[in-house]
Amino acid sequence: MGVGALLVAPPMIANVLNANERNIDKYKAKKACRKPFFFIQYSDPQFGFTNGEKYDTKPEEELMEKSVEIINRLSPPFVIGTGDFWHHKRYDPEMLLYKKYMSKIDSKTKIFNVPGNHDFPSLEDEDQNYYHTNFGPSRFSFRHERCAFIGINSQYYWPEREENEYEKEQYEWLIHELESAKKCRFIFVFAHIPFFLEKDDEPEDYFCVKQPLRNKYIETFKHYGVNAIFCGHKHKSFVGKSGNLDMVTCGAIGLPLGGFHGMNLIRVFPDRYDFNYISLDDFPKAIEKNTLKLL
Repeated sequence: MGVGALLVAPPMIANVLNANERNIDKYKAKKACRKPFFFIQYSDPQFGFTNGEKYDTKPEEELMEKSVEIINRLSPPFVIGTGDFWHHKRYDPEMLLYKKYMSKIDSKTKIFNVPGNHDFPSLEDEDQNYYHTNFGPSRFSFRHERCAFIGINSQYYWPEREENEYEKEQYEWLIHELESAKKCRFIFVFAHIPFFLEKDDEPEDYFCVKQPLRNKYIETFKHYGVNAIFCGHKHKSFVGKSGNLDMVTCGAIGLPLGGFHGMNLIRVFPDRYDFNYISLDDFPKAIEKNTLKLL
């Protein structure tokens, strides 16, 4: 594996790769086979949200247990969590519950996280340090089977309308990562806050990135040929489109605000990809390795 400057992962989530860990399958670009593969995106388990009480996390624990069982049964090479892992600000019992369930995922499956607005509620040092101390970097970039996976911290540009020092630094990093991904066959980006739900010109609201930053990022993604953006936050599944760019909003493992508890199953074939938001009760028993047929 090509490894940059390593940070030690928190012990309860030792299979979470550092943001600088680039190649989780030891791929060599010129020799890589375009093997079909799949991965799972989940979002918003949000321990403590369903009943609104700090000490009442039983609904989320039951749902997270079911989600972990699905992940271990299907054994994807990696999973990606797109934020709002706990509900109450800097509240250790809820945060540690998320770590506990992540530690139950088989070590063969790598875990990547980007924070949500409840995990990373402001740009104040105390909030930033709380997340970074417990989870390491709040962004990532890696390759798998000649595909690029880039995760960004949407709290640097939401709910802000204007640029700030953190947004500027991350944007420069993003451009560098997109430049280096030009030869990848697919480019996927992950964040908590959707840029839009269905149409890129839809009205601004709490659940999406506001202008002018919405257009700034959408045009950047189009310029570099990003194929899809996967987000959460809405607690309901949506699929939108801007030109050839897919905007995929995952529903919640935790409390749905419409729809049902679920996760996104993304299948990547040699020449295409697809994605489906599936109820936790309806996930396949298995996935055939070579054809990705759901069994």
